[in-house]
Amino acid sequence: MEEYINLILGPFGALVVMAFVLFGLYRVGIKHILPLIKSSIDKHLEQVDRMLDSHKEDREIFKETIKQIVSRLDKVEDDVSYIKGKIDNE
Repeated sequence: MEEYINLILGPFGALVVMAFVLFGLYRVGIKHILPLIKSSIDKHLEQVDRMLDSHKEDREIFKETIKQIVSRLDKVEDDVSYIKGKIDNE
């Protein structure tokens, strides 16, 4: 009987207790921590998707603005060439 008590209170008992503790930590991690991490990652990815969509819209606006600037610059260049031609002829 004393041998069984020594086994229960000794290394075997510690091993059993550690196995239960590890199993409990595993269950807590799977049931509670993993879903929290997954939801936070999903939120982050949704934010990144929204930022990318906004960036695409901004790029389209920038493209249109640059096209307008180029057309205005072409007009200014034509006017400068006209004025330069007038000055050179005088």
